[in-house]
Amino acid sequence: MPNTRPEKVLTVLEEPLRDIYDPHWSTGADDVPDAGTPDEAVYLPGRNVLLTVKASVFRSGTAPRCFESPARSISATGTVW
Repeated sequence: MPNTRPEKVLTVLEEPLRDIYDPHWSTGADDVPDAGTPDEAVYLPGRNVLLTVKASVFRSGTAPRCFESPARSISATGTVW
């Protein structure tokens, strides 16, 4: 029986963090640590929160406006509209 569900388009979201992490291995400034590197050396502060919030905003349907112009989409109180 053929698959009759419509195909969904994969959306790839970018999460540039150079302004937050400064020169850091995760932004391409240094060599990427190998598997033997201790966890504390590869820790990314706020990583899970950033990924969760970005996915949540995208899923909420407000993503196109929010990601086109973040400054325009965030009011003075910090709420996304």
